[in-house]
Amino acid sequence: MVSSKWYLSHIRTFLRYAYQARHTDRDYSGIVPLFKRPQPYPSVYTIEEILKIENSVDRDSPHGKRDYAVLLLATRLGIRSGDISSMTFRELDFGRNLILLTQHKTGVDIELPMVPDVKAALKQYLEEERSCYDSPYVFLRIVPPYSHISVQAITKIVRTAIMAAGIDPAGRKQGAHAFRSSLASSMVNDNIPYEAVRKALGHTDQNAIQSYASLDVEQLRNYALPVMEATGTFAAFLEGRWSLS
Repeated sequence: MVSSKWYLSHIRTFLRYAYQARHTDRDYSGIVPLFKRPQPYPSVYTIEEILKIENSVDRDSPHGKRDYAVLLLATRLGIRSGDISSMTFRELDFGRNLILLTQHKTGVDIELPMVPDVKAALKQYLEEERSCYDSPYVFLRIVPPYSHISVQAITKIVRTAIMAAGIDPAGRKQGAHAFRSSLASSMVNDNIPYEAVRKALGHTDQNAIQSYASLDVEQLRNYALPVMEATGTFAAFLEGRWSLS
């Protein structure tokens, strides 16, 4: 017996082929129920959880200031791990408090504010921890070869911080991308227009705002219907006074 609904479309195709190839006298593909692949719900961490995750980083460790700055770029600005990994000094404008990126995923330029906490974390890392290697990249490995850190390293930074904070992921993703969803959730619940959220996160697809609607918990509360009071046979069943057997 096939229990997974993921196979339904393949079964339907097989039955249609069997009929067209005259292996069956009827087209049984029509009796297979349609199944639409569900869209995964974005992973979201609350503001309280994110603050715990940020504060869990040991900034006195050999790479603590680097890890903290990396984490803030993901949590406060929603920057993708690939763009953090390859970030260069040319993209940091401390004078105007801006981060100017050309997104690797889309090739689109984006301008982000260098908010005070992010600026302070970057400066502390660059002044106190980063070795003076002749590299255009901001975030370097601490062991040879001193190239820029990888996307996998950033994922490890995030996972380690979540674990150190004592946060139960409960099935949520544990990478920098989860913080993009968390930032989007926080913004839409603060009544920031979806289009503004889309631009802030650097999405080029206009349909990206559809995923934000599922994160708009506060607005969805307005459309919640009250639960009707159970009556009759159903009430008796819930109270244990009536059985289906």
